[in-house]
Amino acid sequence: MDNLQNPNDPIKRDERLEDECSENERLENLEKDLEKSLERFKEKPEKASAKYSKVTAEDRKNLAHGLGIVLNFAVTAAACVLIGVFFGLFLDRRLGTDPWMVVVFSLLGVLAAFKSMFDMAKKI
Repeated sequence: MDNLQNPNDPIKRDERLEDECSENERLENLEKDLEKSLERFKEKPEKASAKYSKVTAEDRKNLAHGLGIVLNFAVTAAACVLIGVFFGLFLDRRLGTDPWMVVVFSLLGVLAAFKSMFDMAKKI
C-alpha cells in the first residue's frame, strides 16, 4: 500500500528496484533448474528402456508358468467345491433331506480341493 500512496519516494523506489532484481534472479535460477530437470527427464527414457530390455524370454516363460500354476490351483479348488455343492443339492431334492446333503458334500468338496492342491504342490 505504501508504494501506491507515494510512488516518487526514493527509498520505496530503491526497495522496488531491489525486489525486481531479486525477482529476476529468482526467475533465472528457476529457468536453470527447469533446464536441468528437462535434461534429466530426457535421459530417463533411455535408462528405463535399458532397464526393461533386460526382461528375457526365459523370464516371460517363468512368469507364464507361475500364472498357469496359480490359475490351476484356483480352478481346481472352485470346481471341487462347486461339484460338492451341486451334488448335495441334487441329493437333497431326491431324498428330501433339505440342508444335510449340501453341508456334507460341500465339506467333502473342500477336503477334495485341499487334497488336490496338496497333490499338485508335490509335483512342483
